[in-house]
Amino acid sequence: MNIIQKIIKLQNSAVVIMLLVFGITSCKKDNPKILGPEDYRVTKGNQTFGAYINGQPWVPNYQSSSGYGPIDIPMFDSYLPGFLPHYNYVWATALKSNQELTFYIPPPLKPGRVLLNSITQPKPYEVRPPAYGMYEISTPNKRYMTNANVTGYIDIIRADTITRSIEGTFEFEAIDAVTNEKVKITNGYFKKGFSK
Repeated sequence: MNIIQKIIKLQNSAVVIMLLVFGITSCKKDNPKILGPEDYRVTKGNQTFGAYINGQPWVPNYQSSSGYGPIDIPMFDSYLPGFLPHYNYVWATALKSNQELTFYIPPPLKPGRVLLNSITQPKPYEVRPPAYGMYEISTPNKRYMTNANVTGYIDIIRADTITRSIEGTFEFEAIDAVTNEKVKITNGYFKKGFSK
């Protein structure tokens, strides 16, 4: 074999190696982007809220002209002498254009799991409802709620009724009572207060 044939053979080998390397690296499938908390959680003041709905990030972004929204996680302290006993509860709401994601946590507010597995009307229609999760769309009008068969949970990580601080995660499935259509809420997170 003369020198020119050896050079051509080496060049052909180099081309084959480059094609193999290119082929292997280009055959790799793109990994879907894993969203971090900063990609779907919204913070307003000392409150943070975020969730996925049907596998898609649901980012609260609507604020009314009165300043309500995009998130509101109040811890209420209710006491009417001679009428209702003293109790604390959370009624959290997040808004996105014509959508609202809400959950209600009745007393006692303490670390642990709160099950969303009761049939109820949402607050304020029922004054002291059991825990529930709800997703509403105003146009077209749809209300998805948890019930005894379509359930979920809220895990309270920490709660302090003195400083009115609370942090937790949530996940639930909810159903529209008219259409029987379901939605799945996952990766839910909320926090009010607690600097760290």
